[in-house]
Amino acid sequence: MIKYILLVVLAIALFSCAKIVPIDGGDKDTEAPRDTLMVPRNLSTNFQGSRIYIEFNEYVTLNDIYNQLVVSPPFETQPEIRIRKKAVIIDLKEDLLPNVTYTMNFGTGVVDVNEGNPAKNLMYVFSTGPELDSLTLAGEVRDAFTGQPVQGAKVMLYESLEDSMPRTSRPYYFTRTDEEGKYQFSYLKEGEFQLFAIAEEAQNYIYDLPEERIAFLDSTVFPGRPSEAKTLPTLRLSQEVDTTQYVESAVSDSSGFLRVKMYNPFANGVPVSIATVPPQAINIWYEGRDSLFAWTDASYVGERDWVVNAGESSDTLREEGLEYVARNLALRSGMPGTVSADDTLSLRFDLPIETLSPFRVSAKRDSIDISVEMSESEDPFAVNFDLDLEPGNSYELLLLPEAVIGFDGAKTDTLIWAFDTHDQEHYGLLRLDYVSEDNREGIIELTDKDGSVVRVAKVVGSQQLEFAGLLPGVFRLRIFFDENGNGFWDPADYASKTQPEIMLNMPSEISVRSNWEVDLEWITEN
Repeated sequence: MIKYILLVVLAIALFSCAKIVPIDGGDKDTEAPRDTLMVPRNLSTNFQGSRIYIEFNEYVTLNDIYNQLVVSPPFETQPEIRIRKKAVIIDLKEDLLPNVTYTMNFGTGVVDVNEGNPAKNLMYVFSTGPELDSLTLAGEVRDAFTGQPVQGAKVMLYESLEDSMPRTSRPYYFTRTDEEGKYQFSYLKEGEFQLFAIAEEAQNYIYDLPEERIAFLDSTVFPGRPSEAKTLPTLRLSQEVDTTQYVESAVSDSSGFLRVKMYNPFANGVPVSIATVPPQAINIWYEGRDSLFAWTDASYVGERDWVVNAGESSDTLREEGLEYVARNLALRSGMPGTVSADDTLSLRFDLPIETLSPFRVSAKRDSIDISVEMSESEDPFAVNFDLDLEPGNSYELLLLPEAVIGFDGAKTDTLIWAFDTHDQEHYGLLRLDYVSEDNREGIIELTDKDGSVVRVAKVVGSQQLEFAGLLPGVFRLRIFFDENGNGFWDPADYASKTQPEIMLNMPSEISVRSNWEVDLEWITEN
């Protein structure tokens, strides 16, 4: 009994003296798994098997392997890939081509179990013939509009030189760009190839969806030996313009009104016409590059079809017969509380403007009457107001009822627009010394931090520009060379082998502060 009591006392003493500490797992594992065995060995020739075994120095698992694995030339059928302890086993599911060098780049598709560290530069290469091909090609892919490198773009080589290849066939070789937009082909055979890049979601290696971006070179390429290979011209990725014309959206109501937005601008040469069933007289007004408004006699009550014809496309829109209710002329855009003293004051309405009554409009500056003139705008839905705006003042614009009368006799009710102008010291000034190596005509765009265009200037060669009256904020500059003279930047058109228009972006942001002048020099190269 005494012995038992002593053991209990000893256990209690030990427990009370023990220090409880958390279990320490040691330093975080940052080592990438390393392959220790490949069967058949890497860079094998006369390959005839259907299974590849790769063993690592630690336990591994698969990470999005079927998207990460890049095989050139690509397999028609995906191989089966699985894990066995520290090994990756690949079972091939098709007969291999004779005398061909295959490369299997695993990307980040194999990672260790504990920390997810990917195996670096894991590549398996073999040849079904007696020799390995050894030629290379390298280059980079950038977004044609932003100039930024594109990661994950598929760069593809085709043996056939037919123009239809990227739209109908899988490539003979392909690789992906890294985070810097760079790519490299290795173990290529000798020959002449077409080179393309696409950014796709479908993962079918075919350029077949309108939202996919494409880049191509104007000439074919020839792989070279690593000691001789030169970097190819930059591939500039852009989304082609779909020239199909059709009604993208349409809205109609019982007043005999129809608003149509077309998928493409009217300027693409596709004629647009509108008719009704039963036939009625139609008034049409155009808005912007791709929208139009149409009205018929509002007194008509009954079902009516609008028929919109655009080239080979025809859309029929059904309108249910409703009783016509007269309406006032309403604003389509708001009245800002603060404007620039250099702004053109304008109000946009929901119907085209037909009649103005200038004597029903008045204006005040700090409660003192001032003169104001009301005039038509180039926009059929807008009215302009000319009054002497000075920085740092408060204004009120008053429109009495029926000051503006729109289509079908719709009239404005009383409108009061109260607004202020900023003090002159609130604005900043940007001076730009643009230096060009040639005399090409370009269009410079100053954009805000969200990419919206704030100012536009046309230049021919080197030129000095001033952008005055800028609100404080962060801006960027870009220039594109308008080859077709349409005033807009145009992407690639593969059918006509037209490259995207050159767009250059100033690499740094521009900070403009109140009552501050910024002087910049921008030197562009050919």
